[in-house]
Amino acid sequence: PPPWPAAGTDFVYAFIAAGKQSMVGMTKTAPDGPTAEMHYALFSCSHWAQGYFHPYDHGSILEKLDWWVHVGDYIYEYGVSTADDFSDRMWGYRAHRWPTKERMDPPWEIVELNDYRRRYAVYHTDHGLQQLRARAPMIATWDDHEITNNWFFQGAQNHQSTCPADATACDEHEGSWVERVNAGAIAYLEWLPIRRGPDDQSGLMNTDIKQVIEWGDLATIVSVDTRGYARSADYGGGWQKPGVRIASGHYPDGNPNSAVSAFLGQGKGGYAQTIFEEVVDPTNSYTFDQLTTPGEEAYDKAIAFKEQIKGVRMDPSRKKLGDYQMEFMMEKFAASKEAGKTWQIFADATTCLLYTSD
Repeated sequence: PPPWPAAGTDFVYAFIAAGKQSMVGMTKTAPDGPTAEMHYALFSCSHWAQGYFHPYDHGSILEKLDWWVHVGDYIYEYGVSTADDFSDRMWGYRAHRWPTKERMDPPWEIVELNDYRRRYAVYHTDHGLQQLRARAPMIATWDDHEITNNWFFQGAQNHQSTCPADATACDEHEGSWVERVNAGAIAYLEWLPIRRGPDDQSGLMNTDIKQVIEWGDLATIVSVDTRGYARSADYGGGWQKPGVRIASGHYPDGNPNSAVSAFLGQGKGGYAQTIFEEVVDPTNSYTFDQLTTPGEEAYDKAIAFKEQIKGVRMDPSRKKLGDYQMEFMMEKFAASKEAGKTWQIFADATTCLLYTSD
């Protein structure tokens, strides 16, 4: 076999199979020793049906790019009602903007191994993603939609083996949870440049995705699984129930997230918004002024709800990484600091701190 590539070496490559050649790609090995700088790009939450991947296009033409990282939701599991139903705004962007009427494949919610494989295949028809994959080496970690929405090791919001009788929206008979996780994980490992580790969670195979990349004497990059190994279920007294929405006319700019964000201290939408609507305003009767004026009944209920959800989120028994993965990461970072490296980077699938776009 050829010798292991030398550190800090640039490569160009191509594949030849069945008489055809792939596009030419560029990659490099991590440097070893003194390293003055590092150039990288970060991506997340890539929903093929909702628009073209312009950030991938921009990333692929950066003059300096040592590596790029995708921190999760590389694909989305959702389907459409039928293969030809692209009239809905949520699902129709690509279909309406492109004369060839690009189609989501498969059109149903993906559950089985072949479903996941087909979904990755259609994502990789995107020109921007093709160019970025060929531009520089990639670090990959998953969040939830690579399997299904809001998953943890015991289940997910968007997985129903069977549906409860009172469910207003549910895809029934999605089968074994363990089989679905394993199917999604296998497809992920097939399509992304990552190898399975040895420390799988019991029953959930192919879910150890711990990675450590040492970038010379400058940085240590660590990524671990934040979903399947130890994550607690998302708050909701179970899961959010669909069908309850605050009347959008009550809020500035027609945005029902305004009041929710003000009280919860989080971004738009999500499961907390739905619970907020059920608990605070189940009849869609409160106005924005009532929800934001101290002394109003609506305001008092919203503040009480905020404290309730804050208490759940601050519960020290809730976990995201688990003790083992936390210790693994902290040991790597401690060694990095001891070696005098400037940067310790956690490639996390979810935001850890507040941030602004300024």
